[in-house]
Amino acid sequence: MLYSNNPPFIFVHIPKTAGTSIEEAFYQYQDFWIDDNNIHTPMVQFKEHLTRQQFDEAFKFCFVRNPFDLMYSTWKYWVHNNGLDVTFEEWIIWRYEGRMSDGFKFVPDSMADGDSEKIGHLGIAWYMNRTPQSYYFIGERGEFLPDFIGCFEFLKEDYDTIVKHLNLVDVYLPHANKNRDKSDSDYRKYYTERTRKIVEEMYALDFAIFGYSFDEMVPDHSRFGFVDPNKNTIKHFGGENKIEYYLNHAALPYGFQHNLKRHAPKDDFERQLKEFETNRLHMRQRSLHSNLNKISHSIYELENELMNCEDETRVIELQSLIIGEREIELMFKIKSNKIQKEINNR
Repeated sequence: MLYSNNPPFIFVHIPKTAGTSIEEAFYQYQDFWIDDNNIHTPMVQFKEHLTRQQFDEAFKFCFVRNPFDLMYSTWKYWVHNNGLDVTFEEWIIWRYEGRMSDGFKFVPDSMADGDSEKIGHLGIAWYMNRTPQSYYFIGERGEFLPDFIGCFEFLKEDYDTIVKHLNLVDVYLPHANKNRDKSDSDYRKYYTERTRKIVEEMYALDFAIFGYSFDEMVPDHSRFGFVDPNKNTIKHFGGENKIEYYLNHAALPYGFQHNLKRHAPKDDFERQLKEFETNRLHMRQRSLHSNLNKISHSIYELENELMNCEDETRVIELQSLIIGEREIELMFKIKSNKIQKEINNR
């Protein structure tokens, strides 16, 4: 999550929708008076903790993802990579048709001593992305709270739209928390008929709002972007409760939190502020390094192609591309060096 006073904006981080990358890109705008230790906070919570003017004036946005792809990515990152011995199919069935205690068998004995410790290892696997993504951005009566809903499948395009709308500068989109490569991008091969039906049922609201489907990996981009004021409630998309829709915050990951810090002890203020500003510099440095790595890899591939290219037209094109990438690389290095000096001087 991010909250900025200048320019005023709120970003709600739905897990596994490129939120960490967006937070790193925009972290320099983060308001100090926000506790960002718990990052997956529903938008309705900002509405209740900020003044009406602060909430209404802020540009509010989030990103969503095809639920089928989201589920596989969640399992891969939070379950498979964390040592639990459970297949994707077993995980889906356990989460939605079983009990948490049924998952004790998935925790290797080497990771926990007794059932009480096993519960601790199962918490994230059980709760993370258990609810529709829509729960993160709808109000208690089903109204849409964001001004913009981005599409993970069109991340760069929608990210650029947000940057332009807010007139942000010095922001670079890294790729943090990457846990899959292109060969592992087709989620469809991991589903059975049973697990497909479970996800379709549990994420019915997301499918209705955004038009996601199992077979089409790339959605209709026109269903995302700036929220249409004439289509800003789940009633428009056939939400189950036709009159009112009360959000159950306890169903969200980590429950209902109190993350907005509007006051700090006077004797602790200077230390907290210094730590925050230092952390912000480190986050910007990470973002720049991520982009430098991507550019270096791009230059390496372009130069390899250039050395083996016999098409004169393509050679000229490659030379121009490499020069352009080198200019961007130099700009990033200058900015990175400047930030490092700031860090060293603190």
